[in-house]
Amino acid sequence: MRSSKTELPVTVEGDGFAFRGTVWGAIRAEIATFDKDYDETPFLKGLPDNLSPAPAWGYILKGRCHVIYKDREEIFNAGDIFYAEPMHRAIIEAGTEFVMFSHEEEVSKAVAVFERNLAAMRQ
Repeated sequence: MRSSKTELPVTVEGDGFAFRGTVWGAIRAEIATFDKDYDETPFLKGLPDNLSPAPAWGYILKGRCHVIYKDREEIFNAGDIFYAEPMHRAIIEAGTEFVMFSHEEEVSKAVAVFERNLAAMRQ
């Protein structure tokens, strides 16, 4: 299986960010772009400890991502491969783009909360 950024459907979009992705077997594959600084904290409200319980693996194509855990922060820069452990939140700098892979079953629960919070913000 393969896909390109232009072929992937937009799965979620907000002010200054877009996620394009698909599910292959049990894995969700996404390309995310951020035109503005982005703090995902308000989108995680309602998840355990308001943090994402889903682990994610990926590659930072450009920009920088701050991944914050209860006890520490990691910074992922352009050219880095990464693993974001469960129970994290991210602050992403404008101009960032990354490829990310997650277990569909785990991430779909977090995405449902994310989308509900996004819809509430749009009202």
